[in-house]
Amino acid sequence: MSNGSSAFFAGRKLVSYSINLRFVCRNLRSVLMAAALAGGCTTVCQERPEDYARAFDAEKVARLSHEAYQVAWHANFWARRDLVWVASFRPTQDDGEAVYFLRRIYQQAPWVAQDIEKHPATPRCSSQHSYDSLRFNAKMFRQYYRPASYHGPTNSMVQNLIRILDEIDSYYEPSPSKPRTTWY
Repeated sequence: MSNGSSAFFAGRKLVSYSINLRFVCRNLRSVLMAAALAGGCTTVCQERPEDYARAFDAEKVARLSHEAYQVAWHANFWARRDLVWVASFRPTQDDGEAVYFLRRIYQQAPWVAQDIEKHPATPRCSSQHSYDSLRFNAKMFRQYYRPASYHGPTNSMVQNLIRILDEIDSYYEPSPSKPRTTWY
């Protein structure tokens, strides 16, 4: 058997097997990946209050996050209504992008509260990634938002949402000695 197969006797039967290096490597890689996932490879989250400009009030940030969801949902509903049914002009692509980022805000705002509630020992550190995603979408929304495209009630909801997001942002603001490390 010179074709890459080997054979051996197991009891009275001849057992042959074929060695396929790729198959073994692929299975080994899968086993190692499963072991790493089953082992719970997590990064230790350490909060250092001196790295931030303001003390973190987990209950208030979670409440603000839930409130941001509600306000963003209503603002998104009324903004879409304003652009589709009420607009006396043809909406631009920027108006559509603003509504898109409003939707992303109301989808991602509850994540901050969920992370805070899920990890009460390290609320700021645990919710940092969710907050960064929310902050990016809020920044993009502000870039595309034009108050002239919407009616008064929608604009007041958007101003309330921006106020809430700014208040949440104040809890994640780094201290003056530590600049923000994100690119946006």
